[in-house]
Amino acid sequence: MYVGADGKIFLADTSNSRVLIYNSIPTADNASADVVVGQPNMTSSTANNGGIGANTLKTPTGVYSDGTKLYVSDTGNHRVLIYNSIPTADNASADVVVGQPNMTSSTANNGGIGADTLNLKTGIGTWHGSVYVNGAKLFISDSANNRILIFNSIPTADNASADVVVGQPNMTSSTANNGGIGANTLYAPYGVSSDGTKLFVADKDNKRVLIYNSIPTADNASADVVVGQPNMTSSTANGIGADDLASPYAVYFNDAKLYITDLQDYRISVYNSVPTSNGASADEALCQPNPDSALGYTGAGEDNTQAYYNSLGCAMQPREYYNSGSSRLILNANRIFIFSPSTHTSTLTSSTFDSGIPYTLWGPLSYTATTPANTSVSFEVSTNGGSSWQTVSNYTTQTFGPSQTLIYRATLTNTDGISTPTLNDVSVSYAKFENVTPGSGASSSASFSGSSSLPQVTPSPEASPTLSPQASPTPSLVPSISPQATTSPSAQPSPSVVVTPAVSALQQQLDSLISQLTVLLQQRKDAGLPLPAGTEQYLAPKVFFQRDLFVGSVGDDVKALQQFLNSKGFKVAEFRSGSSGKETTYFGLLTKNALLRWQSSNNLIPTGILGAISRGMMNR
Repeated sequence: MYVGADGKIFLADTSNSRVLIYNSIPTADNASADVVVGQPNMTSSTANNGGIGANTLKTPTGVYSDGTKLYVSDTGNHRVLIYNSIPTADNASADVVVGQPNMTSSTANNGGIGADTLNLKTGIGTWHGSVYVNGAKLFISDSANNRILIFNSIPTADNASADVVVGQPNMTSSTANNGGIGANTLYAPYGVSSDGTKLFVADKDNKRVLIYNSIPTADNASADVVVGQPNMTSSTANGIGADDLASPYAVYFNDAKLYITDLQDYRISVYNSVPTSNGASADEALCQPNPDSALGYTGAGEDNTQAYYNSLGCAMQPREYYNSGSSRLILNANRIFIFSPSTHTSTLTSSTFDSGIPYTLWGPLSYTATTPANTSVSFEVSTNGGSSWQTVSNYTTQTFGPSQTLIYRATLTNTDGISTPTLNDVSVSYAKFENVTPGSGASSSASFSGSSSLPQVTPSPEASPTLSPQASPTPSLVPSISPQATTSPSAQPSPSVVVTPAVSALQQQLDSLISQLTVLLQQRKDAGLPLPAGTEQYLAPKVFFQRDLFVGSVGDDVKALQQFLNSKGFKVAEFRSGSSGKETTYFGLLTKNALLRWQSSNNLIPTGILGAISRGMMNR
């Protein structure tokens, strides 16, 4: 599938041996295509109908348009067809063929593998070939030859030879991971694209995407960055984390973001910027509630995932994704889901902060957040328990109250249906006064802060699919109130006593050292080595859980739960996100599975939910 800048959709209808052209993005279900390529009419589906020629196709899989020409990867015929103008009538004939000497040949590696041949069959009953154009260059993923061919100019005559090969040492080699897997090898590459400078290749059977910081100009070039693997010599499925890929099918660059469709993880991983180091984690995931999830089609009635993911276009594995500017399109096995972006908001409301003193002046409020393009964060506060709210318009001097309590409410907004604002930290200063009468009183001041990260943007499970950020659970942030300063009734309010950043920094350093010590002690214990006297306590972090936790929960208490489970031997993950020392604030399937094992081991009903009984046992 490809979506042009003018809104045309080009769809490779593989099993019907045709390409369908929609002159505009449909606005209603079950829309009819305007033009068919590869068949004489809309009701025919025979491969090479009437005999192979310039107007026939056999199981095409890749399609692209530069706005003027149409390029089709005619996979079953081991060729790429070029139409010098986009067809406007059915059964159009191609003008140029690549990979074959003429329009009536279809042999794989015709005449022997070389710069002018293609082999697009990757297995019994399985074909794939991708075609992409950037400027004057043509890129073809020659999957069964385990290579990418680059033509420095668009061919104008049949049987043209490529100028550069990627994934092989020369034009006559085709071995998968030739010489051993590395930065210069490929194994059944599928998707290929470019941002005009970099080259992106979905190296499917190596379970990775390779990034070349410049488009190769010589054979056997090495990639600079790998996504989905920790290094250039790994090719295993490493779990379902945000830094993992199981079956990358297509790679797509748009609006400074990189999108990778990951078939077996049932998701489209989104990187807010092109990764510059190996093993980078995705920032978002389409078709999943968060980048660490890989929930797939499980059948009706099982956690309602069929209905939920069916509504997102992900009941079957997502294959391709495009952002046309006005719409987002997801292609799966037999259909295209079209999402129209609109403004979406999500709110996060804090717990009630109580100073213990009726006359407390609150403010200013400050925060830190990540706000990509098309996103924003705003705040309101309430000093009467939520009965009314006041907009925060000045984050430097604005104050609220006086009152004994305060609640803040954050509103996170996106206007493109994809980008995700992330709220990292919120701080509210306050000053509290005792025995306030004219000319008398006492004061003290302190500040509290908390943080919460919203889950990533995922399509909402509504009948009319949209992409929207999900609301976060209320964080259980409880400020510690400093002891009251006392003076004589006639004393004037004393200067504010402020919690200095130095204390906070020292506490952070201490927490970091304790975390490192916990990891080292756990590794020593796992290796069967004795622990130094007095250090056993660090393997069982003291926790006190105050709320139910379940899949989708977010907060520091989730991180504490993961630390607890890891310290007790019920590992959330062996390595990467969730493993000891790399605990996260998101409750996903890995956390649930670890909690299930802990509950079973402690003779509790395994629910995967941290409820009252489980909390009581952990809080002892």
